[in-house]
Amino acid sequence: MKKTAIMAMMFPGLLAALCACGRSVSISEIWATPGELRVPESVLHDAIRNVLYVSNIDGVPTGKDGDGFISRISMEGKILDFKWISGMDAPKGMALRGNTLYVADIDRLHVMDALEGKIRESFKADGAKFLNDIAVDDDGAVYVSDMQANRIYIMRKRSISVWLEFKDFTGINGMIFSDGSIYAGSEQGVLKINPADGKYELFIPLTGGIDGLKAFDCGRFVVTDWKGKIQVIEQGKKPQLLQDTTGRKINAADIEYIAEEKTLLVPTFFDNRVVAYRLD
Repeated sequence: MKKTAIMAMMFPGLLAALCACGRSVSISEIWATPGELRVPESVLHDAIRNVLYVSNIDGVPTGKDGDGFISRISMEGKILDFKWISGMDAPKGMALRGNTLYVADIDRLHVMDALEGKIRESFKADGAKFLNDIAVDDDGAVYVSDMQANRIYIMRKRSISVWLEFKDFTGINGMIFSDGSIYAGSEQGVLKINPADGKYELFIPLTGGIDGLKAFDCGRFVVTDWKGKIQVIEQGKKPQLLQDTTGRKINAADIEYIAEEKTLLVPTFFDNRVVAYRLD
């Protein structure tokens, strides 16, 4: 009996996963919201309540105009609450821990109550220029990227300060916490950062900038470059381009990926929609 046949009998799930790891990925559209959103920058899945949150800049990304807000939409793309939480300037990246929703907003980090749908507190990040995305580790520390200042802030125990400053990497943007490490997108590729000591390395080189960054499978990531590219990347392999809407001027900003449903959610920024895709 062949080795693969024995493995299939003993570990069917493992063999299927190993086979899937080597496959290319296909993309197909599931649904899209109406073009009623107002410069949507980020989308986040709330698995507890099974809804999606969308940050709306509603203006320019650096405008301190008080017009920014968070929308709440269904898993089928229906807008449930257009201005669910308002009172922000230009909200961008989000993260959720329990019932606490964190939102980056130019030079402030908002802490929100996802049950009551309101801002609890806002923390000023001294020296921040363009707070962008957020990651939360297992201990509850909140990391916030600053794309223009090329740094990462950290908030612990209601105190926010600079955690890392980069001189060799620029455009620090999309972030995730995965398998004990912080991963951050930059104009040079994906950085891998040790939360314990802040040491970092260029994990996957990639030109063109990284806006959205999510773990995919088998050590791979799905990334966007804001202008319109969606790619799957991994160490030592050529990036796989899934879609490029740059020519149609449809942006691809800070994404969400729901692994259980193989669903990728893409906010289209100036195109004013969220588009859901299935990745197979």
